[in-house]
Amino acid sequence: MDSFPRGAVDCTTANSWGPTGKGGPIILTAHEMRIAESVVNGRSNREIAGEMRVTQRTVEFHITNIYRKLGISRRVQLPDALTRLSERDSNPR
Repeated sequence: MDSFPRGAVDCTTANSWGPTGKGGPIILTAHEMRIAESVVNGRSNREIAGEMRVTQRTVEFHITNIYRKLGISRRVQLPDALTRLSERDSNPR
């Protein structure tokens, strides 16, 4: 059984190698998931930072990590990427 950090979400990649070419699952932390959901709900980085009481730079850092982990490069791609992850989590191989 795989062991993931507390608060992490185990998400299966679109292919066996994942977006970084290293293989294995994509792991989004609970904090990254909250930020991703805020982005999908139309919040700006500044709004997210205010709501979470962190700096805007911290939000930008997390969003960059989310994009890298999901293999996307634009904010508009995030809803589809999260939908695919949700579908994979509910339909294990």
